[in-house]
Amino acid sequence: MQLGYKSQSGDGVHWNQAAIDLRVEFTAAGATPAYDEWKHQDTAGPGADSGEVTGIGSRGYWQTATSDSSDTTGLDYVVGVQDDNVSLRIRIPILRQHGEPPLNPDELGVIARNQARQALDGLKRK
Repeated sequence: MQLGYKSQSGDGVHWNQAAIDLRVEFTAAGATPAYDEWKHQDTAGPGADSGEVTGIGSRGYWQTATSDSSDTTGLDYVVGVQDDNVSLRIRIPILRQHGEPPLNPDELGVIARNQARQALDGLKRK
């Protein structure tokens, strides 16, 4: 599932964009959880920071990467968690035009962790 948002930048010509992507996969007994593949893909690339997430599921990770072009600055924040047979991945990509206020990865991390916690809690109630 993906939710997106666009707003006009301060110059009145270009657009800033944000989204929240949610992926959930359930794993059959004995199968490798999607969490393993996601963590490898998300944390293996160059130029990304990553670490462990605790307090959500049985194991988790975060990853953040920035990008900069002649027109835009991007920040991607990912949280992946696994609990029992559920693998869950939240990704928040932000793309902003130059001249906009800077992005704070810590603030995106709080949002991503809260969304992961709420989604996992919601799945457990089903």
